[in-house]
Amino acid sequence: MSDAKSLVPFAKQRANAHGKTATQEGITSLLAKSARLEGNLILQEGVKIDGHFIGNLSIPEEHEHLFMLAEGGLVEGTVTVGRAHVAGRINGKLTAGSLVLASTARVDGEIAYKSIRIAEGATINGKIFKRSDAEFAMPNTETADGVVQIGKTALKA
Repeated sequence: MSDAKSLVPFAKQRANAHGKTATQEGITSLLAKSARLEGNLILQEGVKIDGHFIGNLSIPEEHEHLFMLAEGGLVEGTVTVGRAHVAGRINGKLTAGSLVLASTARVDGEIAYKSIRIAEGATINGKIFKRSDAEFAMPNTETADGVVQIGKTALKA
């Protein structure tokens, strides 16, 4: 089995275990280790979370960009993405087309996926569902009052 460090890219220009850099994975946003952010994120590109995020985060599946939760990172809420590499902790619901749980990953809640890879040591407390391509549909994300567009990222405070 792979360990957490081989599953996720860490440096913008250093290749991960799949030979891709963070830039090639579509990661353009970062929540730093010391940061805490509350709100709803609707992203059109990838994101790496080292810190603490409270709220809902979505990256439409058709964009195929990576959601990466680093070891020590925490998300409390709902994550809906096409591709996810999780080495940190999620308290809530995780929906991903392609999901990798590293040995340090912990998910307390519900997981829905099309394909999954779980490293030895990963912890799942809750329900886990496999979805077929026909069943798997990313929810439509609609902007509403209070959504601020910053480049290709929308943030609702």
